Amino acid sequence: MEIETLLYTDQYREQVMALICKEYNRNINDYSKFYEKFYENEYQKNAIKVVAIEKESGNAVGFFALFVWPYFLNEKKFYSLKGVNAIVNPDYRGHGIFNKILTTIDNELKKQQVDFLIATPLDAAFYGFLKNGWEHLVDLDWSIKIINPFAFLIPLSTEKIKSALNEEKIYNLTNSDNNKIHLSDEEDFLAWRKYFYKIEKYYSSYSKDDKTIQFGLKLNVRKKIIRELIIGEVSTNSDNPEFIREGFLILLIKIKQLKSITIVSIAVNPSDKRIVDNLSQLGFKKIKNKIHIVVKDLSENNMLMNPENWHLFRGDLDSW
Repeated sequence: MEIETLLYTDQYREQVMALICKEYNRNINDYSKFYEKFYENEYQKNAIKVVAIEKESGNAVGFFALFVWPYFLNEKKFYSLKGVNAIVNPDYRGHGIFNKILTTIDNELKKQQVDFLIATPLDAAFYGFLKNGWEHLVDLDWSIKIINPFAFLIPLSTEKIKSALNEEKIYNLTNSDNNKIHLSDEEDFLAWRKYFYKIEKYYSSYSKDDKTIQFGLKLNVRKKIIRELIIGEVSTNSDNPEFIREGFLILLIKIKQLKSITIVSIAVNPSDKRIVDNLSQLGFKKIKNKIHIVVKDLSENNMLMNPENWHLFRGDLDSW
């Protein structure tokens, strides 16, 4: 078996879509529209995509992509790329194919001035990243708060949720001098993300004096009866813990008034004390689920590998 790794071209489009759909149990006809909006948008013209090909058959057996995924530190904008869809056909695993893909990407990166790479791998790919020189930055911890265990008795109305959490996304809210690395909330980046969203997002904010905090949430119904609101975005221009707690309290009051929500969940960097300490005080309980965050520093920036310097949430994942 001879495998070669190549930069992606449109000739592999159908095969790559088939790989992704098989891995994540997606319908290829439905996924085609998402693929076009996510992978082929003008905003991602500098994305790096690599496909692994079995030379004898010409079949695509692996794929990995790095997308433009900008972060900020104060007013500095990093040229950062996020890894998505690290896939190797199950029949070809154990032959070092993913490592070959990453090596091809390393060679391509030499042509660009990239500050760092970031990814959120599943367990199956986690150690493959570490073997290639990526470093484990942190695991995001999931916490939940029970709102109404009998919510399933009340009809679920997305219109009521939308009415209670009915604000527009605030752009550039986090671009203040807070000495933390955070995902961009620039309009062009968020417009690209919104373009391929499948599930509606809800926004709610709280302001006091010159301080503002905004939460982005998504509804997830599990086992048909568990109505979960996931807090995936926490954007604020303040590091004041008391103000942040007030913002969470106002949000939780709005959610409780709906009466049809079972739980609220949030995934957060455990080193982000301004959030973690407030969650504990507000009655959130940590659960076992985690999200791996791995980073490859290409700029020798000493701040990058200290998790205390990062604001990270569920919304940092491409699947948000």
